[in-house]
Amino acid sequence: MPDWHKNYGVPPDIVKGACAVSGVYDLKALVHAEYGYNNELGMDIETAQQFSPLFHLPPTGCPLVISYGAPEPNEFRRQSRVYYEAWKGGGFPATEIIVNGAHHFAMSRQMSDPNCSLFQAVTEMISQ
Repeated sequence: MPDWHKNYGVPPDIVKGACAVSGVYDLKALVHAEYGYNNELGMDIETAQQFSPLFHLPPTGCPLVISYGAPEPNEFRRQSRVYYEAWKGGGFPATEIIVNGAHHFAMSRQMSDPNCSLFQAVTEMISQ
């Protein structure tokens, strides 16, 4: 939805920054995943692509902090890395943060730790 802001009467640059943590950015990986997430979702490849952030980058982008835990499964790390590269490839500012020792469900706690690189990156982005 490139013109979503018009529906709400806000300027196109209303979003000043974003933080993506341990995400799945290409939902096609879930369609044939052996761990069965798609059993509940019931997506086909076309639907997965339609709702995958990786395939719908905005025409203009805000600064993005993308983060994941070092011990997370390969697919979470790979997708975060690919999304980071795509965001930067679109000409948008991006910061990649890899948090040592934090897995998918522990990442939210890192947001409240002033000593964590994720907390510091988000704080820096907000203060600009």
